[in-house]
Amino acid sequence: MKTRIIKHFLLSCIICLQLLPLSAQDSKKSVKLGVAVNSDFNTELRTYSLSPTLIYLKNKSQYELGMGLNPLDLSQQRILSTELNHKFFPNGMENKYRLYFVSQLKYAKQLRKNYFNSTYNYLFLNAGYGLNVNPSEKFYLSTDVKAGIFSFSNESENPFPAVKEQSLFEEIGFNLTFGFNLGYLF
Repeated sequence: MKTRIIKHFLLSCIICLQLLPLSAQDSKKSVKLGVAVNSDFNTELRTYSLSPTLIYLKNKSQYELGMGLNPLDLSQQRILSTELNHKFFPNGMENKYRLYFVSQLKYAKQLRKNYFNSTYNYLFLNAGYGLNVNPSEKFYLSTDVKAGIFSFSNESENPFPAVKEQSLFEEIGFNLTFGFNLGYLF
């Protein structure tokens, strides 16, 4: 019981810390929209993901919402994901090279079609640091490294008692994500 309370407390703290940069906005109102292709390698899923993404940029914050595709999946597995990213640029948006903090909430559904089919639902909460390079005013390249926690649930058709189903937040693990992004702002 105590470990469950500690897990929920840690999860709540991480969510609150990710919202902290929202309180430090300038009074200047600059809003831009854009599109991007985010790619990442997640150490838990062990797959390369491509996410077409919509961008909303306001002041020093950039919000991204995307749907993940996994072109290099094995033939017996399928992974679909969705992600919400928040990038905060503490030094502003004027420079060609910009460092940023990033937070990510990602949901992934993994279907494995082996001898016994199984389904895994993952929830990732990551935070990290990155570099954004602007070769032109509208186009950008960025890379980042994120670390965070995850939990998963699984359902399996395996009849053996050693393989049990698991619900979300029964276990919490640690993962790393390495990302590379190409974006265009309108």
